[in-house]
Amino acid sequence: MANIGTYHWTVRQMVDNINSGKVTYDNYIQRSQVWKRPVCSLLIDTLINKYIVPPFYCAKLEDGTLDFLDGKQRSLAINQFINGDYALEGLDPFVDDDGNDIDLNGKFFSDLIEEHQNRIKDFVLDIIYIEDANPDLLNTTFLRINSGVQLKSFMKLRARAPYITEFNEIGKHPAIQNIMTLARKENKTDDLIAMQMYILLYTDIPSFVPADLEETIVHAELKQSQFKQMNEILDLAEAVVTNGFDPETKADKKIITKLKVQNHFIALIYLCSKVKDEDKVIDDSEAEKITNILKEFAAIENMEDQFSEEDMKKIDEYQEKNKEEIEKLGEEYSTALMALITCEGADKIKFE
Repeated sequence: MANIGTYHWTVRQMVDNINSGKVTYDNYIQRSQVWKRPVCSLLIDTLINKYIVPPFYCAKLEDGTLDFLDGKQRSLAINQFINGDYALEGLDPFVDDDGNDIDLNGKFFSDLIEEHQNRIKDFVLDIIYIEDANPDLLNTTFLRINSGVQLKSFMKLRARAPYITEFNEIGKHPAIQNIMTLARKENKTDDLIAMQMYILLYTDIPSFVPADLEETIVHAELKQSQFKQMNEILDLAEAVVTNGFDPETKADKKIITKLKVQNHFIALIYLCSKVKDEDKVIDDSEAEKITNILKEFAAIENMEDQFSEEDMKKIDEYQEKNKEEIEKLGEEYSTALMALITCEGADKIKFE
């Protein structure tokens, strides 16, 4: 049975707990930091003016750590301001007790007068925590708290997906983490890639259209055997990317760069799933086979680089002479790409 309680923290206590690691934002349904400086500044203005701040909601973990379900943006805005990470902007003048206007814009925490610093640090915040809660209760709590808030569809999907913990774990596989750009990491799209992988491998008619993706994932029944197979396929993909190419070689570097594009990576996953035998351990021959397919196809794809515009006729002659070989290689590699193309909604994915 879950227990619900409330802490009454001053901002000073909140900052100390964040800096000491007693407050975390590790749960999979949390957003990355998205608040812009004017919005952060308005919250600081709220503290200085002693207006009302809504409660913060969190899960209390076994070690006493509070993992925030709601309030990450606000708590980070407060903590970063007090730590001197940004100056206030976009605020109306503060009116003191004597009716004087005080301009707060452009000021860091250390620039504020002592009274205003104390107003911020002594402000009392309500921290509502849920203890001994199962994932379903935490997900429901998150959705109820944000029922009037416009959330990204993928955030709601995270809260509703019955196997989000497993998808999150798959998303942490090195093969996926290796293609995560800074923007992807900030938006936490690693588990989305895991969900797309599941849809590609285990549904009859794959679709990445948001509504279809949500419908599939919410009603997914991820079996332990599928979870294991997905990780094995990712092991093979990692071996291909890590060991199959020399990043110091221009041609190989170009392939590696392409494979880090999300849709190409998912295509590689599909190709790996076709090459790998379900009951066989990963071996060098499998990785080598895929590597050769990628290299040979890329060589043909880049054939134009070997000729000037005036010599385009040679390309036609080469393609005609090696027609069967080109078609065979093209089919092997494009099978993976076609898996995306045939997914309804894949036309919305930008190919590079």
